[in-house]
Amino acid sequence: MALQYFLEILKFEPNESKYHNKLGVVYFTKGDLDNAVKCYETAYSLNSEDQSLLYNIGMVNFSKEDYAGAVQFLEQALQKERKINFNR
Repeated sequence: MALQYFLEILKFEPNESKYHNKLGVVYFTKGDLDNAVKCYETAYSLNSEDQSLLYNIGMVNFSKEDYAGAVQFLEQALQKERKINFNR
């Protein structure tokens, strides 16, 4: 159901990184890591500053046993978190 929902939204909002990210989460929770990566890559090309996206890319890399890639993106997500908290 969520899969169809986000696929449909992306027909109308193909340049919204948040929907590609959320579709990636749907694929990730289904264990479809290849499609999750594709969605995250598209989202990243549209918005490389999204903290939740950076975290999601890190987690999919971890699941694929790409630990160096996981650390790279998780550190970026953590840096964004620190900036968010510092600015509050």
